[in-house]
Order: sequence, then structure tokens, then C-alpha cells
Amino acid sequence: MPRSLLTLLIVFAAALSASAADEWKETASEEGNFKVLLPGETTYANQSVDTPIGKIEMHTFMSETETGAAGVLYSDFPAAQIANSDVDTLLTNARDGAVGNVKGKLTSDKAIQVAGNPGREFTFSVATGDDVQFNGWQRVFLVGNRMYQLIVITEGADGRPEADLEKIRGSFELTE
Repeated sequence: MPRSLLTLLIVFAAALSASAADEWKETASEEGNFKVLLPGETTYANQSVDTPIGKIEMHTFMSETETGAAGVLYSDFPAAQIANSDVDTLLTNARDGAVGNVKGKLTSDKAIQVAGNPGREFTFSVATGDDVQFNGWQRVFLVGNRMYQLIVITEGADGRPEADLEKIRGSFELTE
């Protein structure tokens, strides 16, 4: 994940919003082929990201909560890049990039399947210079040449309530 995007996520988490954070709403993307429940209002952003294989468009759907931010990101990679790469290496590099770009510490990691597609689920922590700790949970997986990322960022040592994580995890669906 590019440093600027994760910095934006941390800013979302720091700029806590009290607006409708307890209200869960379905966010769907016809182009992204998914739907998910997210807390509060969801905002969309599209960003062109420089990568070693060229520019990639990253589509971001984020919502702020009283304790942080949650969202879904997806990017389409060149099919040849995916076909010529080891999937586990791609997923490991995505995990390491996400944690490394924020100078975070990986706290857990496991291989997963999402609707039969390979992925990784991991958690990390980030300490800021202001003695504030952010905790992150992320699920990264490939569907063909599309990489999806579900992410939750929270402020504080306690992290995000497991029930909220389960709601996001359990509600995500691929829709083709």
C-alpha cells in the first residue's frame, strides 16, 4: 500500500467523526464487483499509484468511525504480471508493503481463502511521535488480476472490537 494512502487512513482515524458511526450501511461497487457493510458514511477516491510495474489505479471506499476508519480498496494489475508471479510472493509483498510503509510492526499473519481465492489476513501496530498507537487489521486477496484489500485502522492499544471486524469480514461479498 503506498505510504500516502496509509497516511490518509491514519489521518482518517485521527480525525474522529461522531456522525452516524454506529449506523452500518451497505457499500457496493458495480465496477469493483463487491459489496460490504461499513460504519457511517463511505467516501470514494481514485488514485493513480506508481509501482515497479507501472501506474496502477487504486479505488478506495473509506468510512470514518468514532474509533478510527474502515474500508475496501481494489486495484487491477496487468494479467501477465499476475500470471508470471508466485501468488504467495505477491500477497507477502503486499503485506510487507502495507506494514513497512507506515513503519509498523506486524503482530499476526495467516494465509486465508476468500470465496476460493488466495489471500492473507494480518494485523499490525503503528506508534506515532505523539505517543498515540494505531492498530490495523487487513485482509488482502487476489481474484484473477484484481487485488482487494479490506482494512480497519483504530486508535489506541485496545484496537477495534472483534464484533465490528466480524461484521466487515462477514459482510464482504464478491458480486460479479
